[in-house]
Amino acid sequence: IDRKVMVNRPDMVGSAKILGIHLKKTRLQEDINKLAGEAAAELFSDTHLLYKVGLKGKGVHSFHVKHLVSGAMLEGVVQQAISVAIQRDVKAGKVSGLTQEDMQQAVHKVVQGNKGLNHDEALHLFAEAHGSEIEGIQRIAA
Repeated sequence: IDRKVMVNRPDMVGSAKILGIHLKKTRLQEDINKLAGEAAAELFSDTHLLYKVGLKGKGVHSFHVKHLVSGAMLEGVVQQAISVAIQRDVKAGKVSGLTQEDMQQAVHKVVQGNKGLNHDEALHLFAEAHGSEIEGIQRIAA
């Protein structure tokens, strides 16, 4: 039987939990809850604006990276942080574990990577969630 199931995007609290699950698989220098919580907070920050979206009869709304967060993106953040930590450890010649700085760099790379992608489907879902249709889209420069 082929069925489609709609899965909502995680909120900031759910994102921190998902990040924590993925972080359990690696060596850490810092508290897992702090690493996951701060990374989730950064992903959900209003500083990562991607578009200004004009919605019919609803005005202009901001579309941020937080509107794109998914389990796959969160796993990607952790994998990117692990890569950053490994590169640092190879240069230092020692194994130290993942740090908050590694997580910050990973979030930054994921945010930057999303700036050049096509988000048409997510933008239409954003408009639907606001009970409207897209009237215009302004991409914010990367």
